[in-house]
Amino acid sequence: MGPVVVEATLAAYDLRPLITGNWELLTPNHWGVIAGIATFTVTVTVVLVLVILGGTCSRLRDEAQEYEVKGVAAFKAPYQRFQLYDELLIAVATLPSKPSLSLLPQMGGKEMTGGSKRLDGLTVELHAYEPALHLDQLWAISCGKPVYAYGPFDPEECLWRFFDVGAPSSEVQTSATTDNASVIHSENNTSGAANQSNVAAATTSTSPALTPPKEPTGIAGYAFSDPAALGAAPFMVDPGPRGLRMVVVDKATGYICGMASLLDNRPEDLSVRVGDVWLTPAFQRTHVHTDLCLCLLSYLFGLGYRRVERRCDAEDHRARKAIERAGFVLEGVLRKHRIVSGCNVDTALYALTNSDWRDAGKSRLSAKLRAPTGISGPTRPRGWISSVLTDAGGAKPKDA
Repeated sequence: MGPVVVEATLAAYDLRPLITGNWELLTPNHWGVIAGIATFTVTVTVVLVLVILGGTCSRLRDEAQEYEVKGVAAFKAPYQRFQLYDELLIAVATLPSKPSLSLLPQMGGKEMTGGSKRLDGLTVELHAYEPALHLDQLWAISCGKPVYAYGPFDPEECLWRFFDVGAPSSEVQTSATTDNASVIHSENNTSGAANQSNVAAATTSTSPALTPPKEPTGIAGYAFSDPAALGAAPFMVDPGPRGLRMVVVDKATGYICGMASLLDNRPEDLSVRVGDVWLTPAFQRTHVHTDLCLCLLSYLFGLGYRRVERRCDAEDHRARKAIERAGFVLEGVLRKHRIVSGCNVDTALYALTNSDWRDAGKSRLSAKLRAPTGISGPTRPRGWISSVLTDAGGAKPKDA
């Protein structure tokens, strides 16, 4: 029985029919062997062709010749880094360490006057913070009293919950600006902003003569009982020679909405951080934060910056959602990064690069910008935002 099985097996893999040309005697096993040989031959041939055409052989030959001349030193050549574009090298040499709002000659196709302290967006303006002009109004919109036909509200819950009063450069309550379109632009939404009939009441609510709440409280025992107390908070004082405080103003109404800051400016690395962002509750979940990011990022990347950072408390999920919505990419969580009021704080680190902004970031953020509604929503033709964005378009800048 055994010899018969072996003989049958040998006959199944006998290649003599293939050699003699008797194709009708080939079995499925024969065809399988033929297919395997053909596949192996084609694969080896393709690999050899790619190695030769790709220059591997010539490179190995050159390295062997160089080794004969220099010996081991031939393999100790310094690592070559990619060089930046000339435009970026010029930015490294010319950008000042102190951020400014008057450095870009053109913004959105419009000339900016020299020495300007204002940056124009589509629906908001950014003004350089001047305590003598802005502090009273900033306190009025953050003390908890009714303002812009909204309130009263709890300042600690709505604004200061994630403030780090011990670190002047800390990221602030960006959760105030999640811009959820299904909530912001709903006709039945009354929590984010009032309608046009309440503008008169809102105007009277912005007076600096407002009396403070009976027990105004900040975080970690801070009591912003008056403008001076708010002005002394670390997130309000002068950020130093590498920072700039800005006031956010709604164009349609002229109302001050909140603040934002440029921190940790490093022109030698073309990097800067946006931080200390907060908005009064009447303008939270509206168009303001979207246009704030669009305006500020367009300005910074237009100047030549390659990297813009954002940071927030890792537990502040609303802030993280708002930052991610603006196009920032999570790069990691800094574990045990800070100690606030005796508690551990992990910090979520986000960043947006100029290539991210050029490839998709700007277009995606522009698509999320909606027309103002409620207290800052005057009547405008349908689709006006799209037409403005189209007119403001330009050539894509280089980057490295």
